[in-house]
Amino acid sequence: MVNNVGHVVTRSRGVKKEHYLFVVMVLSHRHSDREHSRSGWNNMTFWKEKGVSTKLLYVVGSDQRDSNEDDIIVADLVECRCNLRHKVQIGLQHIRDNYSFDYVLKTDIDVFNNYKAWTDSILKHRSENSMNVTNTRHPEDSTKNLYYGGGSCHHHPGVPYPFCAGMGYLIHSSLLGHVINYPLSKMEGAEDRTVGKCMFEQGVKPVKLISGIVRTDLSRERCDSLGLLMKEHGVVHAGGSGRMLECWESADLSVI
Repeated sequence: MVNNVGHVVTRSRGVKKEHYLFVVMVLSHRHSDREHSRSGWNNMTFWKEKGVSTKLLYVVGSDQRDSNEDDIIVADLVECRCNLRHKVQIGLQHIRDNYSFDYVLKTDIDVFNNYKAWTDSILKHRSENSMNVTNTRHPEDSTKNLYYGGGSCHHHPGVPYPFCAGMGYLIHSSLLGHVINYPLSKMEGAEDRTVGKCMFEQGVKPVKLISGIVRTDLSRERCDSLGLLMKEHGVVHAGGSGRMLECWESADLSVI
């Protein structure tokens, strides 16, 4: 049970029959952004045609509730940056209680994720069983208890522990309870930093799984090359979902 503010007031349709390699959890605070996201870069029909089978859920505050959406987790809190950490806890608790999966991929709505690259990278590392990062408390679980990043994933200036940037990180199901029940008194900074601190205290170091790229330029030239950027980097951080949909629709996505 989440021991901080907020709780789930509306549940998405949880299905335990199908097992997912990962469930995608997207933080969102505007209905229009979600509409753009569903039509474009988070269109699960598109990704299914690419061989990716996953479930995507949006976590929203109660002031953004929309009864017509069946893919949202509505948290009993208002939308503000100060509540991002609690939205993550509430979303993770709902997913843990309602789905069967190996990992949760947390991302933001203004990020182009190549879910095929995530899938391929996870399976590749599993088959090689050669991760150079271990759970220092439980070395025998090093192939399972891992915390992956899809971009910046290292020690940041002034922070005594490493963490993965919030644009994309993957947490194994066995670690979710630690994040869900992390006390308010120990939280620091934004949600990605708090998750990193929690993982560090559990002896789990982050791994940069796919390279990722942070950018804000959605010029026509950049949009034309979006498919290639996603293929090469896996994660492309853009910003501004209105322009993102326009960019997605104009890009050559056949290369992904």
